[in-house]
Amino acid sequence: MTRRSATSSQLFLLGLALLFCSASSAYSAPPQLVSAVSRMPQGAASFDIQLPLSGGTGIECRGLANGLTIVLTFDQPVTGGTADVTLGSATVDGFLDNTMTVRLAGLADAQTITLTVANVINDTGDTLPSAAVSVRTLLGDVNATGSVTGSDVNIAKAQVGATVDGSNFRCDVTANGSISGADTAVIKSHIGASVAGGKTANTPPTIGNIPDQNTAADTATLPVGFAIGDAESAVDTLGLSATSSDQTIIPNAAIAIGGSGASRTVSVTPAAGQTGNAIITIRVSDGLASTIDTFVVSVGSPTKLYLATLRPEAGIASSGSGSSSLLLSGDETWAAVRFSYANLSTAKTGVEIRGPADAGQQGDILFNLNTTTPEADGSYKWVITDVGPVTAAQIVEAIKAGRTYLNIDSTKYAAGEIRGQYTFATGSQTFTPPPPPPALPGGPPTPQDANRFLTQATFGPATDEVTNLVNIGFDAWLEQQFNTPTTSMYNYVYQRCTQSSNTLDELSGARITETWWRIALTGQDQLRQRVAFAYSEIFVVSKVEDAIDAQTAGLCTYHDMLADDAFVNFRKLLEDVTLHPIMGQYLNMRGNKKPVSPAFTAPNENYGREVLQLFSIGLNALHPDGSLQLDANGLPIPTYDQSEIQAFAHVFTGWDVDTTPVVIPTLTALGMVNVSSSYNKPMTVRSGNHSNDAKVLLNGFTIPANASQTTISSNAELSLALDNIFFHPNVGPFICRRLIQRLVTSNPSPAYLYRVAKVFADDGTGTRGNMRAVIKAILTDYEARTTDLLGNAGYGKVREPLMRTAAIIRAFHPSSTINSPPFGNIWKINATDAAFAQTVYRSPTVFNFFEPDYIANGDGGLAGLYAPEMQLITETTAIGAANFIYTGIYNGWAGPSGNDVRLNLTTEQNLAVNATALVDSLNQLLMAGQMPTVMRDRIVTYINTLPSSTTANKLARAQAAVHLVASSAQFTTQR
Repeated sequence: MTRRSATSSQLFLLGLALLFCSASSAYSAPPQLVSAVSRMPQGAASFDIQLPLSGGTGIECRGLANGLTIVLTFDQPVTGGTADVTLGSATVDGFLDNTMTVRLAGLADAQTITLTVANVINDTGDTLPSAAVSVRTLLGDVNATGSVTGSDVNIAKAQVGATVDGSNFRCDVTANGSISGADTAVIKSHIGASVAGGKTANTPPTIGNIPDQNTAADTATLPVGFAIGDAESAVDTLGLSATSSDQTIIPNAAIAIGGSGASRTVSVTPAAGQTGNAIITIRVSDGLASTIDTFVVSVGSPTKLYLATLRPEAGIASSGSGSSSLLLSGDETWAAVRFSYANLSTAKTGVEIRGPADAGQQGDILFNLNTTTPEADGSYKWVITDVGPVTAAQIVEAIKAGRTYLNIDSTKYAAGEIRGQYTFATGSQTFTPPPPPPALPGGPPTPQDANRFLTQATFGPATDEVTNLVNIGFDAWLEQQFNTPTTSMYNYVYQRCTQSSNTLDELSGARITETWWRIALTGQDQLRQRVAFAYSEIFVVSKVEDAIDAQTAGLCTYHDMLADDAFVNFRKLLEDVTLHPIMGQYLNMRGNKKPVSPAFTAPNENYGREVLQLFSIGLNALHPDGSLQLDANGLPIPTYDQSEIQAFAHVFTGWDVDTTPVVIPTLTALGMVNVSSSYNKPMTVRSGNHSNDAKVLLNGFTIPANASQTTISSNAELSLALDNIFFHPNVGPFICRRLIQRLVTSNPSPAYLYRVAKVFADDGTGTRGNMRAVIKAILTDYEARTTDLLGNAGYGKVREPLMRTAAIIRAFHPSSTINSPPFGNIWKINATDAAFAQTVYRSPTVFNFFEPDYIANGDGGLAGLYAPEMQLITETTAIGAANFIYTGIYNGWAGPSGNDVRLNLTTEQNLAVNATALVDSLNQLLMAGQMPTVMRDRIVTYINTLPSSTTANKLARAQAAVHLVASSAQFTTQR
């Protein structure tokens, strides 16, 4: 989707007009001939013999069966002209840009032919009277000496079987694309033939010096530039080849030559598991002479990269953030450390690497960057030695185990304001698309398939929904959900606060929590609401901020906006999030103003930073499969820097709440009153507050300065800036990974992410950012649907507490017992901060309740597995969640005047007399048939110890079984 404002369109057209005018008047002199070649197809490619414009004439040594094609190049575009030749006939074959092509026919071998072109004109009518170029023909004269000898035969023999390229094409005298014995036979048969004029004048081509390179096994070097040239031949006609002295360390096929014209590059990728040195030889040839340059590639053990994302220390009120990289050397004796930060509360006073310590714990200083002189490239070299009782070997092990962290101190927070734990990161300098996955089995989904799918796509499956999905299939179910309208949080809250006669139903922040539960548990638009919940944990706003908590109606519309936009284009979603006043309030875009002298105040950078870091592209450049792109030093490539944050901050100036508030009648303790809300509609711009400065955005895209901003120009700048973000290549893999993590698995394979990100880039119709197509791709991908991966340690995800509880409730036909006439049942569940450390729209920071790259301690962490939701787990929340689930199963979930949301365990109660049947039913309903046998047997054994003679006994059996399954680690893990 390409967007262009009226203003930018006018500028674009004006630029085209100026370009046209300048192009049509750039040439005011006749065209001049600058080069000529004899071009001939040889197999799939064409090769050129340079025809000098003076001195020794070029010799065409290939067969004349199809005549000759002479391509003449001029110093400017040409549109017409005539041609004449001293032998045979000449036909003008056409004009393209600066070239004129002439076909020669009726030629004989061992001749000198002079081609004269006349009346060559440019597009303004300037005419070149005439120009001449000569070519000699001598079949088999490979070395262009003017005679065919045994030397020509020997040269061709040495190339038999070789691929035809720019260095040996003259040996293919039969011009069929291969050098074989047939070519040497032709040359032999012409020995003794000659043509007047002697040897073609030729000097060897030139090649620049290529420095030696260092890299690690299976790690490509960055492309290294070098120049080539030739006095007689055009650089594009020169042949380049590369060979390695050690095919084990660096095979020839692992040498990549790029670039064009005189500027070329070379990159090598050593084989995996290899170390040592290899000499690389680069040869440049004009077909007659060659020049070489050699360089050494030293291949060492691979370095290891660790990254840290810097966040405020626990309990510290700071908006600071940053990142750091630690590149551990192959021999593990030193590391290169880099870091960046922004928005500290006060001046930086110290930077240290500390450890050994787990996340949240304090460690000793292992490396003090404040007392270390940075290297020339800005990095800090850490020579790893013993530090007190901690040995160098223990420090290395701590780095590998994620038990070191970077700490930045400030004047206000001398013990540390922001910190980040180093975790292992993988990346590469090159990208190879992964192969396609295996085919999924055909046929309708099984109940197990349906249950797993609904676990990923809804707030939890119920028996009737599983049956429906089995009957209609995945695609039909998705189409139904895509077309189901939004269940509006705003409408529910508004109706409750205007229809109820109970003053406890007044407009307040509690209505958000209660209504979210009602929608999650009973809404028919389950997929839409599940995706909206995922969005709410990406585009975070929070009632923890009092100003947000006070805007209940506005926060309702924010939720509804996320739900309405669940399946629209990401570009629209990004704009709607940007202009919503709740986001404007939370990240300080609302009321952000341009700097005005003399009291210069820089625009607030919060939204400018977070829209890049958290909402769209992330900190570092990504490959299409979400893996890191690495530079020549094996380090991540930042996507933006502080200057770009400042530029976006200038873009996001001038917006504020709509001047016409929405009036909402609502209950209070004093009765019905009118409440005015300015947070229900998108923000609008005050152009006088919008920055006039030029703004240099991502990848150097520049919005020019504008001294007289208007509403149109301000909105146009916002549109251009959001387009600049939207079209960044990181957006697809960045956003798709977060959605896969929220819906399917915390550790998607690069291949899974690549396939989904490809759909983001192009949905098959040329549209970028189609979230409907993306959501479908996530849920129907091989990695989401196959059962072959269920046993893998890294497959699936921990259910966050809200999702875990919702799945339990929805599985058992819940009901609400508290009624508020005439509004109806309330579905009142209170805030769960104490039990879960998680209440919807009450994230403690903009970074959500948990971070996508969180790695927990233990075996999973040592295996490098991400477990975002486990960041919520503490001793308090583990017990709190278990108690919350237990209380709800046995007594219902509480509202302020009694237990409201209750389970209907009639089906389970009827099965309870047979413990095995009961547990097997719960296995299918809650765990998609994945309950381990040991777990199943233990629960059955326990249930059989409970009495079953009375109705109450059977209910107690059902409740106990549900509780044991729902509180298990196996259920908590979604697979």
